[in-house]
Amino acid sequence: MKARIAQSIIFFYSLLPIGGNLLFAQNLEISANVNRTQIPLDQQFELTVELSGSNANDAPQPPLPDIDEFAAFLGSSSSQNIQYVNGKMSVSKTYTHHYAATKVGKFVIPAIKIEYRGKTYSTRPIAIEIVQGQAPAPKKNQPGRRSSNDT
Repeated sequence: MKARIAQSIIFFYSLLPIGGNLLFAQNLEISANVNRTQIPLDQQFELTVELSGSNANDAPQPPLPDIDEFAAFLGSSSSQNIQYVNGKMSVSKTYTHHYAATKVGKFVIPAIKIEYRGKTYSTRPIAIEIVQGQAPAPKKNQPGRRSSNDT
C-alpha cells in the first residue's frame, strides 16, 4: 500500500514540469507570409499563417482574410509541430491557404486576427502585386525534372 502511494506521489511530481508549463505559460504569437509578393495573373500563391508558443495548440484557427476582390480561394492545409526541450514545450501550428490571383494591381492582404483568453493577436498586413503576364518558364534540367530531350 505504501509503495503504491509513493509511486503515485512520484508520478504526480514528475508531471509538474510539463503541467506547470501548460498552466502558467501565456505565450502566443501569430505571423503570416506569402510565398511570393509579385504574382502573375491567374497564377497560384500561398498565404501561410503560423501560430507559435506554448498556447498555440489551444488557440482557435485563424479566419481566412477577405481577399475575394483580387484572389480566388482554392483550399487549405495545416500542420502541427510539438517539441519538448529541457522540459519546456514549444508548439507551432501552420495553416497554408492556396489562392489564384484574379485581378491585376497592387493589393494588401489585411491583418489576420484571433481572440484568445481575452487578448487579441494580429499579424501585419502583407502587400502584394498581381501583374499581367506569365510566370517564367521552368529552367531546363532542374533537379527532379527530366525533359524528353534528356538521355
